[in-house]
Amino acid sequence: MSKKVRRVKQTVRERRERAAASAVPVTPARRPRGRIRAVPVEELREEYAYVIKDLRRIFFLAIAMFTLLIAANIALPYFL
Repeated sequence: MSKKVRRVKQTVRERRERAAASAVPVTPARRPRGRIRAVPVEELREEYAYVIKDLRRIFFLAIAMFTLLIAANIALPYFL
């Protein structure tokens, strides 16, 4: 078991001074100079078509699992 170490709590002022002394000057982030291009909906649909397919597959699997659970809940008490 390791030995406990007592630390003296720092005041808020000491913490601020310590942070200010060790702080690296931060430059503001630059915005891109070009305009942001609006992407047409058709292009997004083509690019992310696989997402719709995956969501549809997950939906049908979830429905099948819930149906199986409900059927098992109804049928199993008769067999046990």
